[in-house]
Amino acid sequence: MTEGRPGGFLSQMSSGTRRKPTGEESDPFTAGPPIRVPINSWYVGGLGLLIAAIFVIWGNIGYNAFRSSLLAAVDRQGRALLESLIQSTEVTAQANQFMRLQQIRNLADQAELLAARTEAGELDSAALAALPAQQDVDGVVIIDARDRRFAEPPEVISFLDAGDADIAAALENIRSGLTPWETVYRTDSADGEEWIGSLVGGKQGSVYSAWRKVTRIEEVFREIGIGRLIQMVGQKAGIDYIILQTPDGILFASRDVKPVLRIANDPFLMEAVTNNQTATREFVFEGREVLEAVQPFISEHVADGILRVGVSLHAVQQAADRLKQQLLISSIFLGLLTIAAVGFVIVRQNLQTVSRSYQQISTLTGRILDAMDGAVVAVNEDGRITHFNPAAEVLFGLPAGEVIGRPAMELFPGDEVGLRAVAADGIPLRSRELVRAVDGKQQFLSLSVAPIRHPGGKPGGAVAVIVDLTDARRMTERIRRAERLSELGTMAAGVAHEVRNPLNAIGLAAQRLSLEFEVTRDEDEFQQFTGSIISETRRLDKIINEFLDLARSPRETPRRFGLTAVIDEVTALFKLEAGEKNIDLQVSGQPGLELMGIPGELKKAVINILSNAIAATPAGGTIAVTYGKTSADHEVFLRITDTGEGIPAEDRDKIFQPYFTTKARGTGLGLAITARIIADFGGTIDIEPNPGGGTIVEVRLPPA
Repeated sequence: MTEGRPGGFLSQMSSGTRRKPTGEESDPFTAGPPIRVPINSWYVGGLGLLIAAIFVIWGNIGYNAFRSSLLAAVDRQGRALLESLIQSTEVTAQANQFMRLQQIRNLADQAELLAARTEAGELDSAALAALPAQQDVDGVVIIDARDRRFAEPPEVISFLDAGDADIAAALENIRSGLTPWETVYRTDSADGEEWIGSLVGGKQGSVYSAWRKVTRIEEVFREIGIGRLIQMVGQKAGIDYIILQTPDGILFASRDVKPVLRIANDPFLMEAVTNNQTATREFVFEGREVLEAVQPFISEHVADGILRVGVSLHAVQQAADRLKQQLLISSIFLGLLTIAAVGFVIVRQNLQTVSRSYQQISTLTGRILDAMDGAVVAVNEDGRITHFNPAAEVLFGLPAGEVIGRPAMELFPGDEVGLRAVAADGIPLRSRELVRAVDGKQQFLSLSVAPIRHPGGKPGGAVAVIVDLTDARRMTERIRRAERLSELGTMAAGVAHEVRNPLNAIGLAAQRLSLEFEVTRDEDEFQQFTGSIISETRRLDKIINEFLDLARSPRETPRRFGLTAVIDEVTALFKLEAGEKNIDLQVSGQPGLELMGIPGELKKAVINILSNAIAATPAGGTIAVTYGKTSADHEVFLRITDTGEGIPAEDRDKIFQPYFTTKARGTGLGLAITARIIADFGGTIDIEPNPGGGTIVEVRLPPA
């Protein structure tokens, strides 16, 4: 967009002095008075009115052109904002759908855990009463093989009424093995509260279910839902309203609005829906002038409708009115020839004021896009970057000043985002996933690209909304890891119980054979055999203990303790072993950090990590143990860096899986137990390759 500057003009009048002929003398007695040209006031007034009229006409033309250019700019920016908002809305709807499925699956997992504990004989009346609070559910119901029903709280048992056709069908499906689990919805007859439950089958026709109030599940989405997104964007300066309207009425709105016409009764909206295109209009909404941009909204996750964005024209009208007023004043002053210069200065000053107002309006959409959490990258019809918001600067590690104006192909080689292709053919890309490698790590991105067109339909470039899903992927992986450990832990408890008793009997029998029986021949071989039996039973008992460490959390009461004392105690244990291998063990950290939990458990986790680091580090290597508090989120971190052989990329996703090990006599339970301990502390553990060779293990824990 180029900014026009009005041309100016300057009229000059010249006057001269008539010279007397050489040698002619003036006679003061005979010389008459000086000749004066009479000034016709009507002529001067008419000339002034003519000049004023010319400037009034010129001012009106300039005013209309200026207002039209402002409206065209707001129109283009409103279209770009509308397209970006649609992309963000679709991404938010997809994220909400994924999280709803995770919530339902979590209820099924809780029901399976209830089944496992019940059939293992771990639940009595007291344990059943405490179970909902322990498993973070609002109710549980057990139906045994003889159709006896037990519930906590007792009123939840009414949700599984045997006479209800839906419930009867669900129970039949589970008991017959048609489905592994069923999800049902019920309404509390007393309070009208809506509940959701998952039913799973057990042994001999038993059925177990876990229940949660829908209002608790919906609380998760209040801060990240489509309605919240529309409200946040709608609060930005210059936005009068944002409405997502379906054929049945308003679905979401950025503020309370009066009832509006149905889509079918509004010809403008119907035309946009029928043609499936973006349209704009100047519109009086609730007594205020707005420029409304609309676009059909089609989604797999929410009802189809039309998205309406009303950009306030108050600033445009103010700027235009100021220009009109000042142009009128300037015209009057310029009509008065005696103060023409003053009028010229005033016009210049007013034009500067108008220019500043125009710039403020032109950057309105830019400020809104800059406030969005997703990265927004826009290009013009020549493929050059025109917008690069702060989220994009963080995502790509480049300041906007270095990329704006450069070809998009320099930032995205091969047009990996698709900006150039969408700008050329006008076909949008929806919810495309892209995987990038950044500093040896995978970065998962979700992007949507939409074309931008000028009001006449001419291609105007493209805009991309890019969302970093890396943290969401990692969180999903941690949830899956926790689910696997929970399932394995339940199985481990049962296996340990069944194996330990016969294992003790075998060990005792071998000891008695070794101590009490006399051997008449091959005594050495006999002692060797019995010794092997005793040694192997002890090794199996150690593995069983590790099984139980994985399966259960300690029964000690958590307390406040210092991190430095735990680190010093553990590193002191490994100083001798590190010295024997000629490994430089370095320890540094911030004193005074305190955690809440069981120090013995954290000590066990650090021992497992350091043991692996020393085993992987060759002679002459270095192991650095550092700890402190992060400046961003004030979490306590513990970072252990070694210069060993590192972990192959294909094994990084397996290292926390039970029984995965690269050691000859390892059980593969050490890091699985470590992950369970860190999870009990409410923290996270991540393993990344060391850029200088080796491995970096970083633990994040909440402070006390």
